Order: sequence, then C-alpha cells, then structure tokens
Amino acid sequence: MSIYSLGIAKNGPKLKKATPDPPADESGRANDRESRPGPPAKDRDGYPVLGPGTTMAMMGDRARMANKGHMRVMVDMLAGQTGRPVVDATGLTEEYEFSLYWIPRPQGTDPSLAEDPAGPDLFAALQQQLGLRLEPKKGPIEVLVVDRVEKTPSEN
Repeated sequence: MSIYSLGIAKNGPKLKKATPDPPADESGRANDRESRPGPPAKDRDGYPVLGPGTTMAMMGDRARMANKGHMRVMVDMLAGQTGRPVVDATGLTEEYEFSLYWIPRPQGTDPSLAEDPAGPDLFAALQQQLGLRLEPKKGPIEVLVVDRVEKTPSEN
C-alpha cells in the first residue's frame, strides 16, 4: 500500500533532546500546563501559538504541531496529517522535543510542487525545521480484512 517513510534529511536531524517535565503543584497539574480558554493566539506570521499541554492547532491556512516523545509520537502525528501510514526509518531512539509549523495542503496534493511563498508545506517544514524527510513509498501495513459476515437469526 502507499505509505510514507520518515527518514533523516541530507543535512542531518535538527532535534533537541527532551528535558524532564516540571514537578506537579498541589493541584496535580504541572506548573506550565495551565491553559487559557478560547482559540489559540497567533504569532507574528499568523501561525497558532500552542498553549501548554496542546500538541496541535490549525487556524485558517496555518498549522503548528509540538510535542515531546520518541519518533513513534512524530510518526503517529504525521500519519494523521498525511492520511497515510508513516513508518519510522530515522534510526533515532532518544526522546526529543519538536515544534513544527506549516501551511496545510489538501490531501493528495503532490509534495514535489513548488513551495508556497506564504510558508512551507508539511514536507518542506519537516526538512527545514527538523531535518527530517517524508518519502512516498509502497510498503506492507497491517489491515483488517473481513471476508464473511453472517446475520444470526434471533427471535422477536
């Protein structure tokens, strides 16, 4: 099936190793995890500013994603954005902090198209901001196949 392979870009990864979370206060919440109600604020370029504890936001034609974890976290988030399974081919085993901003394109748009002057698409953002690369490939993935369904008769 069609998949994406997440690998390391030509100039190497630009990822910061994760730091431990701050201790929780008496209320049970981490000190930096307070969030304000309402939509996220925008930075000077119009990208959403993520509040503490928020991993992704889309506002109009701008998106931002940030998180902390192993590459499995990144792969899962990218699969949700690309509409295809993503496999980790980076070989990176540490836990990292990452932040990424981009201009979303409709699913099925050719990633080789020229870059939008308004900002990078997801593929270009991965290379420029994190030193990672998504490559379209064909590969095996797990699927569930139902080959037969029977209706069990029941009395009224």
